[in-house]
Amino acid sequence: MTHDASALFKNARSLWFPVSVNAAVLGTLGVMAFHGASWVLASLSGNPSGATYRVEGFLVGMTELLRGRWPGDGGWVFIGQLIVAYVLWARLAPAIARITAVRVAKDHYITLAEAVGFSRVHFNTTLLHVPAIALPAGFCAGVVALIGAIAQLWAPGWIIGALLLPVAVLCTAMFGALVAAGVVSFLYFPAAVAIEGKRTYDGLGKTFNYLLARPFSALTHLVLVAAWFWVLDAWVLGDLRERTANLLGLFNFIDQASFRDIVRGNTAVDGPVATAIAFVWSALWWVITCIVHGALISWAFAACTSSWLILRQDIDGNDLTHVVDTAELALDPSWETKKD
Repeated sequence: MTHDASALFKNARSLWFPVSVNAAVLGTLGVMAFHGASWVLASLSGNPSGATYRVEGFLVGMTELLRGRWPGDGGWVFIGQLIVAYVLWARLAPAIARITAVRVAKDHYITLAEAVGFSRVHFNTTLLHVPAIALPAGFCAGVVALIGAIAQLWAPGWIIGALLLPVAVLCTAMFGALVAAGVVSFLYFPAAVAIEGKRTYDGLGKTFNYLLARPFSALTHLVLVAAWFWVLDAWVLGDLRERTANLLGLFNFIDQASFRDIVRGNTAVDGPVATAIAFVWSALWWVITCIVHGALISWAFAACTSSWLILRQDIDGNDLTHVVDTAELALDPSWETKKD
């Protein structure tokens, strides 16, 4: 990657790097763990058969949440899924970012044990990501709520509320900016931990600095990632089960309706033998789905890690090949306090 390359070219290059099998394995394990937790939560709610719906409903609920609305069916199961997803992110995202950072910067592979061990040491740092964003965002929301309470008083309150309206508008804008920055930093913050071993506020500060210093670069990268995901979902991986079932049934030897139900993994078929075979297909499809989704998730974190390295080189002038190692971290007196 040359120093005079354009931002668009550099961001396009960040999407092309040696994809690590270890990173994909971690992503797959994370997806499987989330599915398992969703099944447990669905079982506790009295509907274990609705675990698949719960996973799909979680994605819909997250979309609503990002739009600033609490999902209509967002009960305690959804809250439990949020917690599980957050813990899995804090545990696995730094490990995926670490694998990618070492691979891209030093052309060296690290083992799953090394990556998970690095993530374990920095687990508390990553886990504090949301509280670190929530504290200032909550303060801004509290100021606006306080102004609103004052404005609801009798005539003096109306006047004071009107005078404080600019403060309310400013705090509301800051609240939205903090939430937006927090959401975007879910992709980039693990890179700060993996590349430089940053603590929570140091990592967030450096990440926000890079994103604000090169907004076009960061926005271009996010658009490219989103576009690439859309292409994969719409043309390659989307509706994969249905298209595979249709291709498998091109040659008509048996009843096509029953055959396609079996290969789709639909266990609502006639006969115990057909049901057993459909169950096997269903299990295989579940594993394949977890692998595909896990690989895509690991790719997204890896792409943002690569972009973080590029932004650091552009803004700070740091060597692209420099990634902090455990020997450097051991020189930090606070290293021992960060261990679990």
